[in-house]
Amino acid sequence: MKLSTMKTYRLYDVSEQLDEHGHYGLAAFSDTAYNEVIDEEELDETLFQLADVQFGQSGCLHFEITDDTETAKNGKLCLDLGDNDWLEVRDIVDRINVAPDESRLFVLVNATCTEYQWVAALSEGTVYSD
Repeated sequence: MKLSTMKTYRLYDVSEQLDEHGHYGLAAFSDTAYNEVIDEEELDETLFQLADVQFGQSGCLHFEITDDTETAKNGKLCLDLGDNDWLEVRDIVDRINVAPDESRLFVLVNATCTEYQWVAALSEGTVYSD
């Protein structure tokens, strides 16, 4: 019998203010629907919905920040919007108060690409099932 595995995550809002230790802390979302543990398969759709709710408009985007995310010469992260368009956001990855091996970082962007928000997805473990 082969077991299947699925990672689970909980989303957190990344603070816009540095704490006393020089880190950006995490907080629960005011909309409690986004404070639940979700399966990895639900992560993409949940981030799209969260972006729409956070910015009050549909058509918002989200980007995962990975080792492959390009960095501009000015120290900002470059998010590929397609059609040779890029969005530069402040690189705060090293200052977000998360364990890199147990989390994934995302940037939510409003539909007009004029506002953005950082979100952390912290691992809540793995579910094994047959």
